[in-house]
Amino acid sequence: TEAVVYATVTLGITLWVLFLDKQAAFDSVLKEHVIAGAYSAAGHRADSSLLYLANRLKSRLTYLQFSSSLMGPIHDQRGVEQGGVTSSDEFQLVNKDELVTTNSSGLGLNMGEVSLASIGVADDIALLSPSPHALQSLLNISQALTSSKCMVNVPEKTKLLAYAP
Repeated sequence: TEAVVYATVTLGITLWVLFLDKQAAFDSVLKEHVIAGAYSAAGHRADSSLLYLANRLKSRLTYLQFSSSLMGPIHDQRGVEQGGVTSSDEFQLVNKDELVTTNSSGLGLNMGEVSLASIGVADDIALLSPSPHALQSLLNISQALTSSKCMVNVPEKTKLLAYAP
């Protein structure tokens, strides 16, 4: 909201915002991408926390209850624990490249010393730009990085909003 107010009130320009949601992101993300993201976030140092995370993701089991019947265990080959305390943070390790790349592209809203092109929370991303053409370029970057992680954006959940002065 601060970016919208800055663009429309302070600068007097229209701000284009595209909201994206990854399809079944928590269930489909590869655990190898989570580990690689954690390794990168740790400054390319391997330590016991990486081994703990890898072991935890590797040995995840799911149990399903329907009526009074319990089914499982199902050995989870992909994904992070849906609704788990750390699942959003784990997914953010995978999504970090997309946020860093789009924000350093120079295609976003120039806010003095900072250019803001994307904001991400869990598997949701908002792309921002004062130009619809630059926003298309941001979407192209986002799509390329999303597909490189074996994920897709959900077209039905994609929303485009224009905030005018």
